[in-house]
Amino acid sequence: MSDLRERFGERIAALVSAVSENEHIAGYSARKAALRDQVASAGEEALTLFAADKISKARELHLRGHDRSRSRRLAHYRRCLALLQEHIPGSPLVGQLEAELEEAPPRDRVRTRAGARGREPLNDGKCAGPVPERTRRRERAQTA
Repeated sequence: MSDLRERFGERIAALVSAVSENEHIAGYSARKAALRDQVASAGEEALTLFAADKISKARELHLRGHDRSRSRRLAHYRRCLALLQEHIPGSPLVGQLEAELEEAPPRDRVRTRAGARGREPLNDGKCAGPVPERTRRRERAQTA
């Protein structure tokens, strides 16, 4: 952090610190809750920066498709949205984050192929993400 302070000054270093999670807090939920509390008390500039970061992260989540961490990350982003709606309700970034999160498919929309042990998505255009190559090979073998 001292390098950041030297290069960009105290104000920028304080903003970065305000929106950075404490890696010494064990557990995802506890760490993210502490981050939200920290940002809430850091002021409007930090809240605005936090909103922009969450918009970017929500967009990344759409591109990455479904993985194990997706639902818990979406839950965190929705809690961030509630925090931002409370503290900076007039910011256009809050509306943008809300729109990004509305585009996220619900957790239960990712459907799985029957008998696939719940791991491989059904590629019918309603799932998030590609079908793994091993599933495509299995499907080709079954139809041959």
